[in-house]
Amino acid sequence: MKINELEGIVNESTKVFIEEGLEWVPYLGNALKTLKLNRFARRINEHSEKIERINYLMKDSLLSEKYLSERIFPIVLGDLIEEHEDSKINLILNGFINIFIEEEEDETIALMNFDTLRGMRYVDVRRFITISTEPSWAADEFPYQDNQAITKRVDDKLESLGLIQIPQTFDGFKADTTKINLEDVLLTDYGRLFKEFISPMDIVEERVSYSEDPNAWLKELKKKKENKASQ
Repeated sequence: MKINELEGIVNESTKVFIEEGLEWVPYLGNALKTLKLNRFARRINEHSEKIERINYLMKDSLLSEKYLSERIFPIVLGDLIEEHEDSKINLILNGFINIFIEEEEDETIALMNFDTLRGMRYVDVRRFITISTEPSWAADEFPYQDNQAITKRVDDKLESLGLIQIPQTFDGFKADTTKINLEDVLLTDYGRLFKEFISPMDIVEERVSYSEDPNAWLKELKKKKENKASQ
């Protein structure tokens, strides 16, 4: 499958993103011959602005080109193709962007974060966001708060992934999270790390119009890194 076979499906600005990763995803050729091609192309177009940002970050990054192109990039492309839920695509791209922001060179942590996100449904993510007390960047609230069975199932899954810690009752049993204050459900150290991984780049949305000045966006990104390092 060559990039020119995508003419009319993806726009010019996203072709580079796809072309650079084609050789690193062994099953991509087969996927593009199926209905996955249309889903993949639609997702690329829908998130083309964020993908353009990634292109700029890849050119400006201090991270190893081999690390990005051979280890991280194929995983991102594979998830963009195989993920069943459209709602999670933005989170996958957030994770990729945050690898650049944090200059995360630890491959184990990066792969672990993508593995965790891959194992979650969007409803799991929404519950995690609710527990993390960060509803400001959630698209909507957890919709099953009144459904004890679903809520318990999701919370048990989040705990099994090492993201949250559910308190115990006095008799040693796990507390019912539908009947306690959510502030008593704590994020683990890994949960806080994962939260940073999927968090959006609000500085981009609020301060800089990328479509008008991509260089200004990069300057703001570097400023955020410097401010974080000085804290």
